[in-house]
Amino acid sequence: MSDDRAKHQAELKLEDLVRFAAALDLDWGRLEELRDAYDNEGYTDQCETEEGAKASWAIDNPDDAQELAELEKIAEDFDDEEDVQRQVDEFPIDISVRSGWQGLGEKLEAEEYSILLCTGGPAVRITGDFDRWGTPHTAKLEYQDWYTQWTELYIDTPEEGEAVLRVAQYLIPEVFVG
Repeated sequence: MSDDRAKHQAELKLEDLVRFAAALDLDWGRLEELRDAYDNEGYTDQCETEEGAKASWAIDNPDDAQELAELEKIAEDFDDEEDVQRQVDEFPIDISVRSGWQGLGEKLEAEEYSILLCTGGPAVRITGDFDRWGTPHTAKLEYQDWYTQWTELYIDTPEEGEAVLRVAQYLIPEVFVG
């Protein structure tokens, strides 16, 4: 029974990671440009309601309106790019790296990482390996509950897997590893 609870917690964390990855990659400059275009074309002065102004602008600028709607959906949980970065930076409880076996006197180099997202019962973490440049190049989302082993969460889509890796790469920049 507790495994279901831990798995559910991991699924919730995956939703957060997908949102974070999309917001980290969002073109915030383009979003502001489209918002300014809407605001500066005077539709709010011509229409009685905000909804009417948006509808009129969307009719006159269908491609921009669709792009604006898509960008707004990604950005809806965040004030701006700095807010995204702050929330992602505050998301993990702990970030650890470890090296593999090295000979005496050899320089230790990080080979694996772990990003703890929540702990106790249940716990969730991201684990993976580094590439030769010190950047995370694999990412697995794992969960456990009291007295259970770490279990990898099956990720349904490539986009979700890429989101987990994207957040790991953001949280562990290559300069941190070296």
